Amino acid sequence: MKDGTHEKHMAEKKMSEMKMHKPEIKPTWADPHPNKPLVYVAGNGSDEIIEINTEKWEITRRFKSGKAPYNLEVSHDGKLLVASYKGEGATGIFDLESGKEIAKVDNSRKVTHGVAISSDNRFAFL
Repeated sequence: MKDGTHEKHMAEKKMSEMKMHKPEIKPTWADPHPNKPLVYVAGNGSDEIIEINTEKWEITRRFKSGKAPYNLEVSHDGKLLVASYKGEGATGIFDLESGKEIAKVDNSRKVTHGVAISSDNRFAFL
């Protein structure tokens, strides 16, 4: 057809047949370790915290987290990581040596934004 309707129809058909790529991890935040060549990434879609070695640019560990980790911060001494769980209104605290979540605290608000750890590592503000 001269008016381009056939081409338009074929393009629309092709688009509807294509599977849309939906990323599994959906990284939302990253924070570097203060003393080691590591960065930690919140895997919002995969419910995990991902540790990446920045010298090799390889994933070194994956920590199972609460639902939809969003923001995170590593303590200034490099011992702990605090992550907000946007999908469940909670906060997780990880021991970075073991990679285990050592505490989960319900938040006073359903959705939190940001994590900041005090310079003495005593408090985390969300």
